[in-house]
Amino acid sequence: CRFIDSAAHGIEVFDSQAVITGNSFQNMGIAAYPIVFDTLSKVPVMAGDSASGTGVRGIAVPGGILSGTLRWNKPGEGLAYYLLGELSLEETAAWPIDAGVTAKTINQRVTISGTVIALGTPAEPVVFTSSRETPAAGVWKGFYFGRSAGGSEFRNVTVSFGGQDNLGFIRGGYRFCSIFLDAC
Repeated sequence: CRFIDSAAHGIEVFDSQAVITGNSFQNMGIAAYPIVFDTLSKVPVMAGDSASGTGVRGIAVPGGILSGTLRWNKPGEGLAYYLLGELSLEETAAWPIDAGVTAKTINQRVTISGTVIALGTPAEPVVFTSSRETPAAGVWKGFYFGRSAGGSEFRNVTVSFGGQDNLGFIRGGYRFCSIFLDAC
């Protein structure tokens, strides 16, 4: 499908594992996203999608508590995932992230009690960064890996512009870092 000159979002997904591939999004509304997830329980499989012109070039993902599996595959060149709220993975949750995925956010923290597997490659790293057009150090909080997150793995991952304020009061003190590993 081609989405051209839309005043709003292109595709909004509620609790669906649809296959969204080969779509082009051109000139979305000023703050509109090509694709929006309304829930964390099921997400579509995406590949080969593209965006150009106005609007946000990415997929809007809500914050919340994840108890199942939330796989982020590479949706297309130049399309990033935008985490719009704090994300918390329960002990049973899994968050596999494919090579070449970029995730952007501001002011958010990701709490991992489950397992995140982010396996980038030297040619296609996984990137966590700021969603601001002109980023600066400390735009978003970062990651807290809890005791049960020991099965998590980051390989060829870039974490940039994190370390905002602090990750919270953890283990008797405020933690000022982009990643805090808590006995995992």
